[in-house]
Amino acid sequence: MSTFKQEPCPQPSCSCCPHQLPGDGGFAGITRRGFLGGLGGTALGGLALAGMSWPALSAADEPAGPCPDRKTLVVKPIFTYGTYVHRDRTSWRPWGGVETPEHAEEEKARIGGEIEKLVSTADFPVKILPLSSVRSKAELEQVTDLKEADAVVIYAAAAGGDIFDAIAATGKNIIFFVRYKSGPLYLWYEIIHPRYLRAHTDHLAKEGMTYRDVVVDSQDELLMRLRALCGLKNTFGTKIIAVGGPSGWAHPEAPQLAKERWQLDIHTLTYDELGKLIQAARQDPKAMERARRKTE
Repeated sequence: MSTFKQEPCPQPSCSCCPHQLPGDGGFAGITRRGFLGGLGGTALGGLALAGMSWPALSAADEPAGPCPDRKTLVVKPIFTYGTYVHRDRTSWRPWGGVETPEHAEEEKARIGGEIEKLVSTADFPVKILPLSSVRSKAELEQVTDLKEADAVVIYAAAAGGDIFDAIAATGKNIIFFVRYKSGPLYLWYEIIHPRYLRAHTDHLAKEGMTYRDVVVDSQDELLMRLRALCGLKNTFGTKIIAVGGPSGWAHPEAPQLAKERWQLDIHTLTYDELGKLIQAARQDPKAMERARRKTE
């Protein structure tokens, strides 16, 4: 176990450091992360931090078990495409490798296989809703399970940007997947940057969307983004304990922003309170024995 020794620090060491409260030396030899982790979620979740005592914590404590189940990220995959009829001596289709109903069926099967593999390798809880295939905004309106999703993966083979706008209007997190070499070339691989994200300008034009929301070919990058969204879902609205009080790295407004933007329920445990708890815990033979077992 690493050692953390709190030195008295009545003033921040520099203007960029978060404020720290003086310590009483009562918790040298144990990390604050390790101490709080050893208490268990039941103890801290069931007691108010103000006026906490070691006997109350010890009575509520339970043997450490597995981590609490994380919330499952629900993802809706949507395949946007078009089918076209050949016409002589005129333009009759956009570029791209999906242009017939047969091509579309092949691509849906390819996407289905990739999704199945992605779910089997995911190291976070994720549920993938059935793949929907749409060619127009009107067809999108028939997708009834979109409202269930936390995030949408758009397999943007073709079709219009008005479909993307309609999905964005739902407020869902969006990831675009486009193909270059992993299958038939997608039209939006070529034009999503200038035509949609920048809307024929020199700057990003879609609120809440950046180039990083586009994945080209890579299932690993798609998985990485879904993992991040799962983490976001499991962070939003959670309860945290701020030892010594919440602060921001050179930004004193950070705690309030965290409450407003992430809806974090922040509870303060002062260093003085923590020191007293640790001192009391060290006088508890059962607690010390349990701590020794956990470090073996």
